Amino acid sequence: MVRGPGAHATGRPWHAGAVTVHRREVLGALGVAAGSTLLGALGCGAHAPTIRRAPQVSGEVRTWLHDAVARLASTYPVVHALAVSRHRTTAAFDVLGSGLAHLHASGVVLTVRGHDGTWREHITNELTSAGVEAATRALGASRQRASIDCGRAPAPPDEPPHVDDRDLRQRAERLLG
Repeated sequence: MVRGPGAHATGRPWHAGAVTVHRREVLGALGVAAGSTLLGALGCGAHAPTIRRAPQVSGEVRTWLHDAVARLASTYPVVHALAVSRHRTTAAFDVLGSGLAHLHASGVVLTVRGHDGTWREHITNELTSAGVEAATRALGASRQRASIDCGRAPAPPDEPPHVDDRDLRQRAERLLG
């Protein structure tokens, strides 16, 4: 076995090994305040309780998915569609000040099964009319639509209370003070 310079006895290069970072090392290198803020933002420490909210589905997303399913159903015997949208806001405080981070993630999954039994799916993070249309075309949907019955739309859930950035900062400061 020929080993190049810097290779371990296992034959792997030096940079292929696992890296372990301990909490104490991060706190010592960045300082306690900045390190604890970073570790908290990365999900280290106590887990916040999960708050389940009713899913918010707009009528236009439902229309895009119904259209995609109808077009795919004219070509494939089995069609599934799923759309997800998530919003998350994180507040962090340390000796240097405060900060807010907003995250929005969305995605669409279209799955079909062909007449021969093979499954295909297309996944995109574009929860837009153009994104759903592109995913539908990628699966080879025809322009004609099959007649499908998706049933009644469920009653829209109550909107969660709106919290603006200033209110979120004040709430976090009260927790620390």
